[in-house]
Amino acid sequence: MNRLEILKGKAWRELIDAPFAVIVLARSTCPVCRAWAEELSAFLEADQRWKNVRFGEIFVYEDDDRAEDEDDEEDGTPDALARAMSTADGPQGSFARANRDWLDEVEVLPYNVLYVRGKRVKSWPGAGIDRLITRLEGVQAG
Repeated sequence: MNRLEILKGKAWRELIDAPFAVIVLARSTCPVCRAWAEELSAFLEADQRWKNVRFGEIFVYEDDDRAEDEDDEEDGTPDALARAMSTADGPQGSFARANRDWLDEVEVLPYNVLYVRGKRVKSWPGAGIDRLITRLEGVQAG
């Protein structure tokens, strides 16, 4: 079973209500995002320590073909997030509308958000298991 859940529609709401949850914002056309998802999935397969944490991924994308032509940046491009937030359709629409207040700050994908019982407590751009563990340990210790 893959512990990195692909979140669509309003599924993110249930995920963040868990005692601990991490959501990864990503783009399917972003090589760095794909690599992070693969690294995280491999880690979670073997992980025994963080079983109480739920992990989900929301893909930020548009329905038209412009996105692939315009997005040459390897990090996923902030323009894609802005376009996705402006659209009500797609799996990211509900999440974007509910989190509009801080999503404008996101400049790089992948972007990770750590929740404790529905409250956003940490967020950071990029990848890395060590960075993830450091944040999880900080939240559990505090």
